[in-house]
Amino acid sequence: ILTDSLPKPLYFCVDMGWPGQSIETVQRTHWQMLSQNIVRHFEGLSPEKQIAKMQELFNEFDEDRQGTIDADEFRAALENLHVHLSDEELKELMDEVDQDGSGDIDFGEFAHMIRRVQQKHS
Repeated sequence: ILTDSLPKPLYFCVDMGWPGQSIETVQRTHWQMLSQNIVRHFEGLSPEKQIAKMQELFNEFDEDRQGTIDADEFRAALENLHVHLSDEELKELMDEVDQDGSGDIDFGEFAHMIRRVQQKHS
């Protein structure tokens, strides 16, 4: 997970700065936007609190309380993190995160994705 193989970047971060400063526009890939938002949720937390936070987010994203996150729930969760993907991009991401090929993301797969994001940023 977290390769840069998705299509060309669609996101831009704009830093307006203080009055009189220049505006900086930086292209971001889908992975960069996702990882930036995920990392914010876990900054400064102990390992135990990180696991609790992962479970809290997983439960929030598992809208139907089936114990897994399906593609529609995953899309809603990503959009909540301001990451908007096409159907093709969502399928690619689901295929990469869904390690057992069930079509859904269980907590273990979700936690693995978050750990990979954290490792990439450390």
